Amino acid sequence: MTRSLTMQPEFEPLLKRNGLNSFVALMEGDLGEVYTAHDDREVRRVMLSGETGSRVFFLKRTFEVGLKQGLWPRFVGKPTLSPPMHEWHALNALAEAGVNAPQAAACGEERRGGRPRRGFLLMEAIDYQYTLNDWLTVGFPKPKQLDEYERTTLMYAVGLALGKMWRAGIMWPDAKAKHVYAKQTRLDAPEAAWDVCFLDLERARIMPRSIADITFVPGRPQDWNSLACEYQCILGSVDPAGLRQQEIEALIRGSNECSISGKLDHDVANGLRITIDQLHHQYSDEVTPRLPDDFTHPYTYSISKHTNLNTNDRYLSALRRIGITTLDNALTFRKGQSLNKPGLSSYRERIRIETDEGQPDLYLKRFHKPPLKEQLRRMREFKFKRSSAEREVYFARKLLQVGIPTFTPVAWGRRMSGYWEQASAAITAELPGTSLEKLVAHWRDYPADAPRGTDRHDIIRQLALVTARLHRSGYFHRDYYLCHIFLERNADGRAVLSLIDLGRMIRSTWLQKRWTIKDLAALHYSAPAGLVGRADRLRFLYHYAKLRGMHPEWWSPQFIRRIEARCNRIRRHDEKRQRRFAR
Repeated sequence: MTRSLTMQPEFEPLLKRNGLNSFVALMEGDLGEVYTAHDDREVRRVMLSGETGSRVFFLKRTFEVGLKQGLWPRFVGKPTLSPPMHEWHALNALAEAGVNAPQAAACGEERRGGRPRRGFLLMEAIDYQYTLNDWLTVGFPKPKQLDEYERTTLMYAVGLALGKMWRAGIMWPDAKAKHVYAKQTRLDAPEAAWDVCFLDLERARIMPRSIADITFVPGRPQDWNSLACEYQCILGSVDPAGLRQQEIEALIRGSNECSISGKLDHDVANGLRITIDQLHHQYSDEVTPRLPDDFTHPYTYSISKHTNLNTNDRYLSALRRIGITTLDNALTFRKGQSLNKPGLSSYRERIRIETDEGQPDLYLKRFHKPPLKEQLRRMREFKFKRSSAEREVYFARKLLQVGIPTFTPVAWGRRMSGYWEQASAAITAELPGTSLEKLVAHWRDYPADAPRGTDRHDIIRQLALVTARLHRSGYFHRDYYLCHIFLERNADGRAVLSLIDLGRMIRSTWLQKRWTIKDLAALHYSAPAGLVGRADRLRFLYHYAKLRGMHPEWWSPQFIRRIEARCNRIRRHDEKRQRRFAR
C-alpha cells in the first residue's frame, strides 16, 4: 500500500498551522460540516484559520474507487487515477490556461496493488453564488431578470471560457449548467461583462495534444463531435431557457474565438453552421412548449426521506395535516374520494385528497402486490429495483427537466423484497385546467365555445410542440389520449398543455418509430372526427414533422397507413373492452 500527498506551496503553511499536513488527517479526520454525502464519497465544508483570518475550503473525499476509474483505464493504455486526482490535474491545467476554477490546495491518494482505492481533494471555495441554471433556466428563482443583451453576453462569456479550455487540450464531458457559475462585472465590453467559473471537473480529460488546429472532416469528426457534445451538454442542462438564435450563436462564437485560430476553412465553417442550426432546432424558444406562469423546475425543491417515504419539502406541512408522514400511512389512508373505475386492476387504487383552501388537491396512487406479468414488465421497461409508483414520479421529474409541463411529485415510497414489489405509493399535486377530452366534448355540445382562428391554431401548435419535445427527448407516453392532456391558460390568456398519467411511459433509443406511431395513433383516435377536421390533423402533422426534422420516408403514405392501422387496432380493442364490461 502506498500513499501520496501533494500540497501547493502557497497553502502549505496554512495546512500545517491547522494540523492538516498528513494524508490521514485530511482523509480520515472529522473536519468541518458535511455538505453532501453518498455511500462512497462525501464533500465537507472546512474553515481554516490563518494569520490574516479564516478561509473556507471544500474537502472532497472518495472512500472507494470503482472499477471503472481504478481498473478499466489500464485496458486502454491510460493511467488509473482516483476522481480526486483527476480533478487535481484538471484544476491545475485550467489555472495554466487562464480559466477560472477553484484553487486546489492539496490532494492525496492511496493505492493498493498499483490500483487507486481512495483519495481526497482540498480546494478553496469560490466567490460565486449563481449557476447558469439560476440565470437562465425557467423555473429557478432569478437573481435578476436579464435583458437580451445581458443574456447574449453571458453566453458569449461561457463560450470564451470553454474555448480557453479546449485550446489547452482539456475536454469536459460533464459541462452541465449546474457546474458553470457566473457573476456580472460590468457591461461596457462583451468580454468583460461576466466572470465565469467552472466547478466539479473530476470527469475532465486532458488530451495528449492541443485541439487548437481542429479540422472538420466529413465521416471522421472525432474532435468535432467532442466539442458538439459539450455544446449539447451546456444547452441541454440549461433547458428550458427559451434561448434565442443570437444567444446560441454567441456561445459558439465565443468558444471558437479562443479554440480555433486563423481563418476558418470551408469545412470548419460549414460544420459550425450545421452545429448552430442543429442546436437552434433543439433548444431555441421557437421549439420550446409554452410553460405555465408558476412553472417550478424539479431541481429547485429538496427531497427529504422520512422513514421510507420520500417527500417534497414544499408539501411536508400539508402531508402532516392530512396524516401521511410514512409509507405505512400512505398505504392505509382511507379518507378522500375513491377514483376507482371499471377495468382498473385490483392491485391498483386511486384516491383524491382534498387539502386546505389555497392549495391544490392531492392524488394518491397505491399498488399492492402487482401480478407477475406486471412485475416483469416493470423490470423490462423501467428499473429492477424501482416500484410502479416511482415510475410515474421518475418520468414526471424527467419531463419537467426537459420543459414539458406535468404534475408536481409530492411524495413516494416503496416496499420491495429484492427485485419484487410488495407495495408502493405515490402522491402528486393536482394540475390546473381541464383535459382536452372534456373540453372537446363541451365544444361539440356548445360549438359557440370552441376556439377559432388564431387560438385554435395556437392550441394545435402547442400540442405539436409538446409531442415533438417528448419524442425528441426519447420519451414515449404509450397512453397518449386527449384525456391525459390538460389545457390551462396563463395570465395573458395563452394556452398551456400539460401531461398526466405517466405510468406506462418509457424511454427508448430503439423501436422509436413503433412508439411514435403508437402515440400519434392514440392522439388521432381520441380526437373526434366531428370537431377535429382534416385540416386540423394535417396542421398538427405539419408542425410535428417540422419540429422533429424527420426523414421524408417517415411521412410517406405507408407511414400514414401505419398510423391508421394502429387506430383500427385501438378501436377494436375498445369495442372488445366495452362488450366485456357490458356483460
